[in-house]
Amino acid sequence: MLRWSIPQVLANYTGGKIMRIFPKVFKTAMEKAQLPLSEMARVAGVSARQIRYWEKKGYITSHQAQKNQNHKFNFFSLLKVMEIKEFLDEGYTLQAAVEKQRERQNILRSVRRLINERLLGVEEVAACQEGVEINLGPLDNDETKVVVAQIKAGQPVKLILKKHQPID
Repeated sequence: MLRWSIPQVLANYTGGKIMRIFPKVFKTAMEKAQLPLSEMARVAGVSARQIRYWEKKGYITSHQAQKNQNHKFNFFSLLKVMEIKEFLDEGYTLQAAVEKQRERQNILRSVRRLINERLLGVEEVAACQEGVEINLGPLDNDETKVVVAQIKAGQPVKLILKKHQPID
C-alpha cells in the first residue's frame, strides 16, 4: 500500500522547505512561454483581428519586448481566448462571454484554493480496488475525524469520514 503526505513529499523535494512548488512551476511555465499573434490565432481558432480587438478592450494582455516589435502572448492568454471563443460559439455576446470566462476562472481559483488548503495526502487503495483515497483533512468541528474522498475506477466518487490517523 502506497501512502504519502503532500507536505512530506514537498519537504523532501525542496530540501526541507514546505512549499507549493508544483503550482509555481506550472504558473512560471505558462507565463514564460510566448506565442506570436499568428500562432495564438491559429491555435485558438479566432482571427488575429479579433485578438487585437480583445487586447485593445483589455480582455487579454500581451508582452512586447520593445516598441514596434510583435506582441507575444502567454498560455494563460491563450486559454482565456479559447474559453471566450467557446462562449461566443454558444451564442453569448462578447461582453457576456468575457464575463462567463471570468466566472469560470473564479471557480477554478476556488478549487485550487481547496486543493492547496485541504489536500493533506493520498493513499493508494489495494490494487484489486483500482483507486485512491484523498485525505481532505479534519472536520472543523471534530478533529478526530477526517474527510476522505474515495476514487475508484468505474464508480462515483465517495466522501466518507474516517478516524484521524496521523502519517508518520
